[in-house]
Amino acid sequence: MFETAVSYGPPSHRVWTTFMGMTGQAILLACAIAIPLWFPAALPRMQAPVTWLTAPELPPAPAPPAAPVVRTAPPAASAAPPRVRIGGVVELEGVVGVDGRIRELKAKSGHPLLIRAAMDAVAQWLFRPTTLNGEPVEIVQPVVVRFNLK
Repeated sequence: MFETAVSYGPPSHRVWTTFMGMTGQAILLACAIAIPLWFPAALPRMQAPVTWLTAPELPPAPAPPAAPVVRTAPPAASAAPPRVRIGGVVELEGVVGVDGRIRELKAKSGHPLLIRAAMDAVAQWLFRPTTLNGEPVEIVQPVVVRFNLK
């Protein structure tokens, strides 16, 4: 059945054709790799997926209570630039345990956007335990955290 499928005749040009085809494909592959390396400006710019890396929007800060406006001089021709308060103060109160770690930390006052950061920072603090008559005791400790913008 397969006697006619195998040819035992003189060598054909298939070896050279196969070699030339493989060589041509290798050259095309080398060009496809080398051209972007020589001309990187021709490549399209990829946009990084930064949408999932951004912080969520914070709720707007509550408006401070309106203070009475007292003007001592007539308004100038050019409006004064708006004033922005830099930094802030958060007042906390916590219980320092006999091991020197903060327990029962609560906020007394401060800007709502700064309170969580202040509480997270103070919760990591380690105090020297307080003793009374040689015995360690828990104390109520007021803590003031100041934020400065630099």
